[in-house]
Amino acid sequence: KMMVLNDEKDVSSVVPKISEYSNTQNKVQLADLKANESPHPEIQAISNSILAPDPTGGSHQTYWFYERARGSYEEHRNLTAATQAKKREYDALRPKRQKFDKIKFGKVWNSYLRLPHIVSLGAQKNFARFNDWLREQKEEDWTSFFRKTVALLILWNEAERIVRRQKYKGYHHNIVAYSISWLFFLTESKIDLEKIWQRQIVAESLIEILEQITLVVNDHIRNTDLNVTEYCKKEMCWDKLKNTTFYIPEKIESEYLTGERQDSFDSAIPSESMAIEFCKSKGNQSWYALAKWLKQRDFLTPKARSQSFNMGRCLQRNKEPSGVLSKACSKIWKDAKIRGWNDDLEQN
Repeated sequence: KMMVLNDEKDVSSVVPKISEYSNTQNKVQLADLKANESPHPEIQAISNSILAPDPTGGSHQTYWFYERARGSYEEHRNLTAATQAKKREYDALRPKRQKFDKIKFGKVWNSYLRLPHIVSLGAQKNFARFNDWLREQKEEDWTSFFRKTVALLILWNEAERIVRRQKYKGYHHNIVAYSISWLFFLTESKIDLEKIWQRQIVAESLIEILEQITLVVNDHIRNTDLNVTEYCKKEMCWDKLKNTTFYIPEKIESEYLTGERQDSFDSAIPSESMAIEFCKSKGNQSWYALAKWLKQRDFLTPKARSQSFNMGRCLQRNKEPSGVLSKACSKIWKDAKIRGWNDDLEQN
């Protein structure tokens, strides 16, 4: 099958969709498809243009390689380094330990955004939530964002080393995610990520705090009658940890942001927040009525009718609807309006 695109401007938007909708025989992960969308290519380009400082204070600067597509690090190495001498030069400039993929990209940021329960959902679900958030950071300076990303990677890698040294019995990934999230919660995200970027190492005072935090987190996630892995996926687990008392020593304040500088990242996704407010504004009875109206006319899919009913039940119980359900229901409402729905609770 051959597809011809007559307008070059359509290539970046149409080609990924061809991959997605013909993705049946050789399964491609969601993260692989979404990493073709902005701002991932821009961030990858920045990773190939910014040299990180030498952590020893010398002049040996290196790159942090964003492997947006699987295998691109080796591919880039083979294309640019033909001889063994060139390969050694390449490895010194772009060490493999400074390679990171989109999955880890999502982990470090969602941990920073205090969403360890989302990180614990697994690689693909975590990346999907992170990517939705990333795409809506439209005013962000991507160069500065990349430096912060590297700082978070350095912090994550240090936390992993701490957890390995402690020799906890399993759940290392959960302990790291919860520890980093709690660190930023306790410090109100005041830790200066630019300092970590400039040093390319984590300050000793931060390492000491992280070690103590991992001890508390390890005990916390195991203090449940549920399966620990499943418990870590629940927001309840995170809420209980936030209510745990922990003393942050004053010496760590030397690692805080100073002056007017601040890193103000909101974990909320604007489009999700708008969808939630839209759904709440309609009230539970409207959603019950919509579900009934769709079923009587056999409009949309059974899943859409079920989602409308679930929204009504969620609101009736005074529960905050999830962003995923709200975005789906917002679309269902608009599709129903096109088919004649007018929010008249008396219609049959």
